[in-house]
Amino acid sequence: SYVDENGHELLREYRPSVPPHLEYDNRRRDWYIRTKNLGKPNWSGVYASWFSTQFVITASVPMRNIQGKFIGVL
Repeated sequence: SYVDENGHELLREYRPSVPPHLEYDNRRRDWYIRTKNLGKPNWSGVYASWFSTQFVITASVPMRNIQGKFIGVL
C-alpha cells in the first residue's frame, strides 16, 4: 500500500504471491524521507526490494494539495 503522511491509504498493489506486510510503512523508507525533505522529484539509490529478492531504484515525486501543503510521495 501507498499511504499519505497521515497513514491514509492512497493506493494498494495487488500481488497475490506476496503476503501482506503489516509492518511496512513507506513513510519510513529512505526514498520517501528524501523526497519529502528535497521537495522535488528524484531517484533513489539502488536498494533491496521489500517485496522480493531483487535490487530496485525508485523514482519519486512529492505530492502537494491545492494550497501547496505536502500530502505524500508518489
